[in-house]
Amino acid sequence: MSREPDGVAARRTGMRAVLALVVLLGLGSACGDAPPEAPPSAAGKGWGRLPDGPLAARTGATVVGIDDLAYVFGGSEFTCPPNADCGGPVTPPFADGAVVDLGTGAWSSMADAPFGFEHASAAVVDGDIYVRAERRLLRYAPDEDAWTDLGTPPRGIGSATLVATEHGLLGLSPVSGVHAVYDARRESWTRLPEEPFGGSYDRFAVPDGDRVLVFASPTGPPDEGALTKLVAAYDFGAGTWTELAASDAGGYQAWGIGDRVFINPHFSKDGGGLFDLVTGTWSDIPDEGSGWTGDAAGVVSDDGATYEYDAGWVFDARDDGWLEVPERRGEVYDESIGSVGQALVVFGGQRFTRNETLLVDEAWVWRPPVS
Repeated sequence: MSREPDGVAARRTGMRAVLALVVLLGLGSACGDAPPEAPPSAAGKGWGRLPDGPLAARTGATVVGIDDLAYVFGGSEFTCPPNADCGGPVTPPFADGAVVDLGTGAWSSMADAPFGFEHASAAVVDGDIYVRAERRLLRYAPDEDAWTDLGTPPRGIGSATLVATEHGLLGLSPVSGVHAVYDARRESWTRLPEEPFGGSYDRFAVPDGDRVLVFASPTGPPDEGALTKLVAAYDFGAGTWTELAASDAGGYQAWGIGDRVFINPHFSKDGGGLFDLVTGTWSDIPDEGSGWTGDAAGVVSDDGATYEYDAGWVFDARDDGWLEVPERRGEVYDESIGSVGQALVVFGGQRFTRNETLLVDEAWVWRPPVS
């Protein structure tokens, strides 16, 4: 047998290696072994659709963020055309849920809740998700993938808004002024003393270290001082309330942004304001050069974000400017909204086309520009 020259043999070996590499790459792509691509929104600002997940289409779900994970659970099949008067859902609400990683777009399973619910209030305390649903308090532990039914809260707290504080879970009654704190270690509730202000509504709470501030709108006609926002601080250590300076204008939601609180005017740019947690003083909301019309879609700060709507103007506390969240195509409404860090995540909703209302099972994410 004749022997090939060393140079020819080396070239043949190199060609075989290249061909083998090409084949392997082709097989890896065909078999789905290639690394998954990041979702469209992972690299920059703007809307990006997340990969399809395991959840059925729905409205009224709850979206909660922990680190870069969005927990989506609950909801129902309720649909209603825009501006119509409709009855409630005819099917039971959902008890299932799922988790999506915003960094990779990968979905994972989540244990079913003890019962189905929709439009629930939720807050995260010590890494666990607390949910007020059907006048009961539930807790989901992500590390254990397990739900616990913690029973019925005290009277007046069954329909409360849940707020995470450094001293436990606050159950805030938006109308009655009856508030209580849940201690997870003792598994018990403690009622707070009566607030310093009387008849009021539209209560919102903002935690501030060893205290929590409650902002409320007083009842009564405008000429009797109704166009203002009342403020009171509860000191967890002393167990007492202190009434603080009220605003010179009315407002709606109160959102914490670092060492300040943003009061959303909701109806007009003439209302609302910024409350300084350190000095206890008020200032106007800066709006020079913005297209903001008086109802903010949310706020962004160095610590995170809070979103109320899936489109509109967002106050950027990092530079006291404004960001516009653009509307997505498709005319979807009634989506479920949640904040995951500084990201806005929406899931589900309904779409009205050709005299027919259809449920949506899409998940989308919007991220503000990096400051």
